[in-house]
Amino acid sequence: MGKIASLSLEPSAFGYDTDGAPALVNDRTYADDGQLILRLWVVSLIFVVAQCCLGCYAVAPPTQEKLRKWNVNFIEEENVVSVHH
Repeated sequence: MGKIASLSLEPSAFGYDTDGAPALVNDRTYADDGQLILRLWVVSLIFVVAQCCLGCYAVAPPTQEKLRKWNVNFIEEENVVSVHH
């Protein structure tokens, strides 16, 4: 029923007629509402994908070069980490 309703060109917005009484107005139709829902769904998918990519980037371990800039040195043989201030 939802798919059939989304194709309907009948008005779906409430407004006021010329007498001031509440009535359905032709500003929006069910088809317009269906298109709006589809567009919002696409935008939300884009934001979800972007958030996942940024989240993966944020938790990535620092590179060796970045660690050197922070004055963190690894001594591989002894498994010792030294920090120079």
